[in-house]
Amino acid sequence: MSALEVQAQTKCCAEAVALTAIKQRPDSFFFEGKPSKWTYDMGVILEGVTDVWKQTGNAAYFNYVQKQIDHFVDSDGNIRTYKMEDYNIDNIKNGTSLLMLYRVTGKEKYWKAASKLRTQLTNHPRTKQGGFWHKKIYPYQMWLDGL
Repeated sequence: MSALEVQAQTKCCAEAVALTAIKQRPDSFFFEGKPSKWTYDMGVILEGVTDVWKQTGNAAYFNYVQKQIDHFVDSDGNIRTYKMEDYNIDNIKNGTSLLMLYRVTGKEKYWKAASKLRTQLTNHPRTKQGGFWHKKIYPYQMWLDGL
């Protein structure tokens, strides 16, 4: 199999995964029957969909990411369901989507929201070696996905 064939196959598989994720989470309002929250798993999905958008140039993927983030971020950059004082490193994952949206659209609300996440990192509890605690409720624990 040639490198071009592998690349085409990878692109096809990535799109299939993205479309499955979009079908399972068509909007940010509810997931599995519960109101959705600003979460790590949402960030993983949005990062993957963003990568597919970059590979394909298909605006539908970009629009999906923007719609999901816009459900949580108001015009002042406030993030619905996000509580900085929880010091939950999982809440930082969506920052990559915020920064991408700011770079592409230039909308200040995304920069303001990303800045709030950055403020969390400035004040986030750390181990004596300097690593971030995974969550305030898990003192001194560092998890691999939070490194």
